[in-house]
Amino acid sequence: MKKNYYGLISGACIIWKSKLLKRMKIVTLLILVTITQAFALDSYAQNKRLSLRFTNERIINILDEIEEQSEFYFMFDASKIDVNQRKSIDCENQTITNILDQLFENTRITYRVSDRQIGLISTNFANADQSQAVSGKVSDSSGSPLPGVTVVIKGTTQGTVTNGDGEYSLSNIPDNAELVFSFVGMKTQEITVAGKANINVVMAEEAIGLDEVVAVGYGTQTKASLTGSAQVVKMDDIEKRGISTGNIVKAIEGFVPGLQISYNGNPNNTTSMILRGRGTLNSGIAPLIIIDGVPTNRGLNELAVHDIENIQVLKDASSATIYGSRAANGVILVTTKKGEEGNNITINSSIKVGFLPQNTIPLLNTEEYGRAQWIAAKNDGVDPNYGTYSYLDHQDASGKWILDEIILPDFLDADKTMKPANTNWEKVISRNAITQNHNIAASFGGKKANALLSYDYLKSEGTTKYNNWIRNTLRINSSYNLIGGRLEVGENISLIKMMYTGSSYLDRIPTIQSIVPVHTIDGKGWGGPVKGMSDRNNPLLMIMNNRQNHSDDLRLVGSLYMDLELFKNFHFKSTAGVDYDGKWQRTMNLKYNAGFMSEDVTKMEVYASYDGSWTWNNVFNYQFKLNKNNFNLMVGQELTEANGSYLWGARDGFAMESTDYMYLDVGEENVRNGNIAWDNALNSYFGRLVYDYSRKYLLTAIIRRDGSSRFGTNNKYALFPSLSAGWVITEESFMESFNWLSYLKIRYGWGRTGNQEIDNYASYSQYMAQYDDSTTGINPSNSTAYDIYGNDEGFLPSGFRILLNGNSDLKWETTTQNNFGVDFNLFDSKLTGSFDYYIKHTYDILVKPPTLRVTGYNQSTWYNGAEMKNKGWEATLSYSGQINKLSYFVGFTGYHNDNEFVYIMPEALGAYAGNGKDQTILGRPLRSLYGYIAEGIFQNQEEVDAAPVQPGKGVGRIKYRDISGSNGVPDGKIDSDDRTWIGVDEPKFAWSSNLQAKWKNFTLSMLWNSEIGREISSPTKGLTNFFGFYGGQNYGKALLNAWTTDNNKSDIPALTKSDNNSEQRFSTYFVENTSYLKLQSFELGYELPKAIAQKLLMQDAQVFVQGENLWTIKLPGNSFTGYDEKNPNLTYPLPISFTFGLNFKF
Repeated sequence: MKKNYYGLISGACIIWKSKLLKRMKIVTLLILVTITQAFALDSYAQNKRLSLRFTNERIINILDEIEEQSEFYFMFDASKIDVNQRKSIDCENQTITNILDQLFENTRITYRVSDRQIGLISTNFANADQSQAVSGKVSDSSGSPLPGVTVVIKGTTQGTVTNGDGEYSLSNIPDNAELVFSFVGMKTQEITVAGKANINVVMAEEAIGLDEVVAVGYGTQTKASLTGSAQVVKMDDIEKRGISTGNIVKAIEGFVPGLQISYNGNPNNTTSMILRGRGTLNSGIAPLIIIDGVPTNRGLNELAVHDIENIQVLKDASSATIYGSRAANGVILVTTKKGEEGNNITINSSIKVGFLPQNTIPLLNTEEYGRAQWIAAKNDGVDPNYGTYSYLDHQDASGKWILDEIILPDFLDADKTMKPANTNWEKVISRNAITQNHNIAASFGGKKANALLSYDYLKSEGTTKYNNWIRNTLRINSSYNLIGGRLEVGENISLIKMMYTGSSYLDRIPTIQSIVPVHTIDGKGWGGPVKGMSDRNNPLLMIMNNRQNHSDDLRLVGSLYMDLELFKNFHFKSTAGVDYDGKWQRTMNLKYNAGFMSEDVTKMEVYASYDGSWTWNNVFNYQFKLNKNNFNLMVGQELTEANGSYLWGARDGFAMESTDYMYLDVGEENVRNGNIAWDNALNSYFGRLVYDYSRKYLLTAIIRRDGSSRFGTNNKYALFPSLSAGWVITEESFMESFNWLSYLKIRYGWGRTGNQEIDNYASYSQYMAQYDDSTTGINPSNSTAYDIYGNDEGFLPSGFRILLNGNSDLKWETTTQNNFGVDFNLFDSKLTGSFDYYIKHTYDILVKPPTLRVTGYNQSTWYNGAEMKNKGWEATLSYSGQINKLSYFVGFTGYHNDNEFVYIMPEALGAYAGNGKDQTILGRPLRSLYGYIAEGIFQNQEEVDAAPVQPGKGVGRIKYRDISGSNGVPDGKIDSDDRTWIGVDEPKFAWSSNLQAKWKNFTLSMLWNSEIGREISSPTKGLTNFFGFYGGQNYGKALLNAWTTDNNKSDIPALTKSDNNSEQRFSTYFVENTSYLKLQSFELGYELPKAIAQKLLMQDAQVFVQGENLWTIKLPGNSFTGYDEKNPNLTYPLPISFTFGLNFKF
């Protein structure tokens, strides 16, 4: 049965299929209704013929069969209608009315047919007392009647639906009752009866699609009136993935073309973002984040996913200019949830299990390491019997060495505490990660006030032991209407408590050999490295000795606002916001003894800090209309101040190793401490004009003036203007014949934005007085206190040393951007899409060139000395439709970006890829790779002898291409002149596909992500393809397939303990193509039928299971040898995870 959503008919509670229609344009719905009424004799109900044959079958099963054979769906209240009665029926090629007449004969059930909708009514209830009845008619804004509108008494299940003429009738209605009128695509209305016997209602269209209101910075606009490039992300599409990943930024991956999101498996769910390419050389490459009007530099991972209402991304300068000096990299606007009318409580709960497949990088076990050492030694012509291994071997008749036996010692250490082991260190320190997220929210609201109070708990485990992140979030949003609705005041406040413990340590696994045991033979001491091994510690020891160490954060982010309507459509809004974080961390370094690694002094360090900002803005906004000319004017002013401070202290020599004892006061030696503070301020004035003529011709103009404390006295202020225009072609009369084209808009925008993310005091000369004090660890060569006579006693006068040279001409990084776009809807808006092409030019980029030491200590200076360009395109395309009971949505996004490093001052050129002479980074992408070209492996001595001069070359070694000498032509030798450009660490093309489907109460969604053409410097090949790069640590199993005369097809060079051929030099051997297609997310959900939910005193109930990072397909050209193309590094590999979730609304 189709039991999706409750409606009402003649006082009986029914079930109706609504969400399958939500994606249809409301105009189409009205047309269909009109056609249905005008041609009633030819309706589906009269034309559809069915054949049924049942004997003594339950009515409910017969109704199910009718639904399966047709597009009819039944609505009824199971508490009033007995559908478990048994009936027999035999109908051949009959209409639905004939079938139902026979089915319900001699029962207390009657029915009403409205096209494909059939309501079942109990005759007992239908004939109830009609006294105190209310009736009326429901129509749309054009006056046409609306059939199928649900009319229900608020707070009860009593109600009905309108008939084909839009008429309804209800009985037994209390005088003080409120009637709720609801219909798909229309705004729900609530009307008090107040003794009225006749209530007629005109329903207004819901703001859907192009009429949707979106945030644009200090205000809102309809989506149709936008002339810049902005993307709206609906929480309905991403909330479940946000719950699973713990960060809403991860959830929007694939929904915003042009937005690159990077992350790893860290349990604190941090991310980094780049929008439309890298436009700076400094740390400020991420978009500006605004939460309810409050700018923040902290990550959205700290915000509870359940608290977020929607997200908008302002991409181009014409839309982002309103934020001026901070908007060069785009803007992300986050709006949190508000209280709703009525009272309800929502509970969400989810549990995620994440795991890593064993051996993200397969490493040598004890026997394999011994074999690799023996092979490498024989290749090098040295004795393999060193370290912990010895061997029995012999030569065969041809002189080839044969390994007979690998011999391990009885003990690894002289004290005979460690026996040889075969430890799988990854297994020792790893675990399945369990993440819990629980949320409860209470919403209260009426016409004069509403409030939302929520609490969110998240405990996220990493895939290594004792690596956890715990976040507690308390949030309150409320608003109040005063002075007859002219004044609105409210607040949006979050208090967030976080605790982080542990670290990954997975990147430490290769640093210790598998022969080392976890514990000594007594099971109490720790195993560790011995002579001949790398000086790296037992990773489990590091975990256990640090498990008590943690950092605690307390963050307050929120705003208070008042919005006063001075006269009609003229508003003054004042908003004050804060975003502050306080942090405390204690690190206890305990004693240990593990092999030749040890620490015999207990140490402790404490760190405390606060940082954040406050913002206050005041905005006037006026909307008015002159004939067909619509105006929206806004002017405002904003003050922002950021500041922070941190201090640390440390001592050594604690008598006890206890968290209750180890505080600074009881440390006995080596007292040390430090303290620093910082601040910056921004003063801004801005304005915006939004104009349209008859919703056809659109214009937006923005100007902002920012002043920053970070810049030189000669350039404190800068102006950031933008201008954009749009033409809605489908509003023209000559487009009326193009019925298949629902909407077409072309737009162009130009704007200028800035970037101020540099050192707070970059424009000032900075000096420091520093004494030499051996107890503080200060380097004596940096001391500014000395006695000219060399006396090491008494008080010494202090001088100063310079930290930074000032530059009073230092000014803003500036980005100008041109954006050309088109938005279109086809076939009654079932097919929608957009395309943008942009050119982004950033100049006056801030750089700090390196300096020669002979000029004095740290004689560096900030300059405006570089330029960069990005150009590219972005596209979205989606289609929504329905096949019988199945509704579906298919969406695609894609983008391409070209980055070019245009200019950098000569003094800084050597800090970037290239040789600094004829081959420089200029004219190339910033993330270009520069090195040698590897041409395979020398197969025989003839190849070696014929090759250019290459120190260390030999059979089984990598050969390199002779490209050029100092004069630009090949010179017969391999040296630094043979380096060239060998790759770009950016994707050439990226795309995503979002698939959604709904069938009855089941929902399904998939997200596929893909990057094509990215070339990276492999983080793992040094471990997996070479034996001696990093000394006496462990290496990858791939070495067992290294080149030999019998295995000459291998691309892994012959094993060697040395690197005489300089194979660590960066070359194409280490460049890997990571082109991939990944099933990033898969979700299956089920919504509990309303009848069951209401019996459990709930409005809604949902369950879902969601998988993340499920399957990666290597695309043509992929040469990646690591664990995960999406996150190729080892520190925090991305786990495969599954989330099980529940959602209840009361």
